[in-house]
Amino acid sequence: MYYAPLPSAGWSIGLVFPEEVLFADLGKLARNVVAIGGTGFIILLIAIVLISGAITRPLRELTAKATEIAHGNLDVDVPALKTTDEVGELAHSFGNMKIALKEYIGNLAGNHSRQGAHRKRAQNRPIQYK
Repeated sequence: MYYAPLPSAGWSIGLVFPEEVLFADLGKLARNVVAIGGTGFIILLIAIVLISGAITRPLRELTAKATEIAHGNLDVDVPALKTTDEVGELAHSFGNMKIALKEYIGNLAGNHSRQGAHRKRAQNRPIQYK
């Protein structure tokens, strides 16, 4: 209900309007806002899950390969990532580290076997006194 005096005419005017009719469009607008907001939230959530998975998947793979290398498996294939970001550089560095470790261990084993052969020859050689 709305009431307003009309001073020029000396009258008053009153208006009666049903509340459900008055606020019908407001309720419809509220439902539309909730529907659009909910849909946007779901789309945003899906985008976040996909993007974070694309970022963390290579890191999880690299972590698994690094763990295998740490346990002594130098024959594991480090994933070759085609990205040039920090994760790609890290994967490339792990690959280089694996190769360097294999070479170092190979050189170390070669030196150890040569030293063993020298000792064996020295033990089999008779001692000569002058």
